[in-house]
Amino acid sequence: EFGVNNDPAGLAEWLLAAGELAGLDKQIKAMAYFDANGIDSNGHPFQDWLGGNKPALTAFADMLRWPEFRPVVAYRA
Repeated sequence: EFGVNNDPAGLAEWLLAAGELAGLDKQIKAMAYFDANGIDSNGHPFQDWLGGNKPALTAFADMLRWPEFRPVVAYRA
């Protein structure tokens, strides 16, 4: 699970770089993006929500079409 509380203008690029890890590190079997806004346990606000950030949403959708995120699972009867 990952999220980024960063400059919204750089979020699309950051997401694509994080997604590349799935192809580079074969130990990664799953990834989940933490998509929320709120206050953490220390009272600090965070904004990890992709909604409203069209470049980030487009990058995320494109990334989900990569082979790393569309594994082929052999059917065994």
